[in-house]
Amino acid sequence: MIIGGSEASDSRYPYAAYLMYDNSPFCGGSLIASDVVLSAGHCLTMTEGVQPYTVVIGRHNVTHTDEGEEFTNAWGIPHPDYNLYKGDDNDFGLIFLPNRTQQDTIVRLNKDDDVPIDGQMLTYFGWGVTDQNSTDPPVSDVPLEIERATISNEKCSAIDGVYMGHNETYNGYITDNMICTFAFDKDSCQRDSGGPEIVKGSNATTDLQVGVISWGLGCATNIFPGVSARISKAYEWIRTEVCNRSAEPPSDFECQTFNEANAYNNSDPTTTFPNAIPTLSSSPSANKNDVDEEESPSPSPNSNENAAEVSTAAKSGTSSCIATAIDGKIQVMVMLLLWFGL
Repeated sequence: MIIGGSEASDSRYPYAAYLMYDNSPFCGGSLIASDVVLSAGHCLTMTEGVQPYTVVIGRHNVTHTDEGEEFTNAWGIPHPDYNLYKGDDNDFGLIFLPNRTQQDTIVRLNKDDDVPIDGQMLTYFGWGVTDQNSTDPPVSDVPLEIERATISNEKCSAIDGVYMGHNETYNGYITDNMICTFAFDKDSCQRDSGGPEIVKGSNATTDLQVGVISWGLGCATNIFPGVSARISKAYEWIRTEVCNRSAEPPSDFECQTFNEANAYNNSDPTTTFPNAIPTLSSSPSANKNDVDEEESPSPSPNSNENAAEVSTAAKSGTSSCIATAIDGKIQVMVMLLLWFGL
């Protein structure tokens, strides 16, 4: 969800994508090759027995179903070091489309660890919830965008406060693989997870994606920053997977350095998740962007033993998909009923 945002102009972000279930977006993404979408790892965590999701590209208004492209036979892989029970670190996921999109604009990815700098303004956008405090949180039919300033990971780790009646802290949950941003009354939230965090250029071709919306405690609490996955830390993994699997990797990936024998083979998605709705994450980083918050608001410790007590306090992007580690399938089905009003 984007809180405090304004509608992005139509066609400003042609590389924008979202994952849809039952005609409703549940996560965001960005087109990084003609047949590859970058999203959050927690958005790709799969559970058996649930219906597949659809990847949508080129649709500004979600109700205009005659616009854009839909892909239903995509498959995805999370970052190998992503663990939904351990704080949503390395919260990256790649979705490989069954064929190339007609969209010819992809977003550039940042590979410089020194970008962004402390205080730099970054842009977020998404189709998520717009009012977390509502009993029936509304979502936006069009992408909303906001700007937030980066803060150092050191400052971010030192932040604590009261959230939903509990004393909370980011201490111990912020890693070098994350970026923190903050702005009063502006934030991403449920269903924005996986969307891009960019250094905005003069147009789409000069935008630079530095992060993937991941997690946080609450939405626009004016206490806790939003946390995204830092792309520069996963750049080589992304580059390798795209070079090996994409039919048309971007030229700046310099894929000629890779063995062409490992070319993309959509018929053999080994070690990948099939296209299905994601489970709800039980990590400390409660991704507010993906699902509505549950009761226990405190961030979950990095252990499966305490995962059931994890707060569903979900923030800008990943841990919004919060849930306990107990019986994931039942959790997902229950949350789908609540989430989509099924």
